[in-house]
Amino acid sequence: MEVLHSLGYTKKGRPSETAKDVKRWQELCNALRQERDQLHLELAKVKAERDQYLKAVYALTWEKDIEVPDKETLLAQIGKGPSLEDLLAELESSRGK
Repeated sequence: MEVLHSLGYTKKGRPSETAKDVKRWQELCNALRQERDQLHLELAKVKAERDQYLKAVYALTWEKDIEVPDKETLLAQIGKGPSLEDLLAELESSRGK
């Protein structure tokens, strides 16, 4: 903004800003930059924490002797398990316990 002012640019229909206004905008901009930097740090911490949890979940759920079924076996299982609604209802009921 200072660059534009130094070149003589101002908004039409408004008097040029006073030094007090410029200082206020600079302070606001600095505060917003600090908040942005803080949010970037928080985001990095949350992402690192998420990655740790994800690794822990994988470690807890990993079975070493997994038998991967072939395509025909998988296709034959379609419709034989519980429906999505049944699974959601079971999750909801177990959450209430």
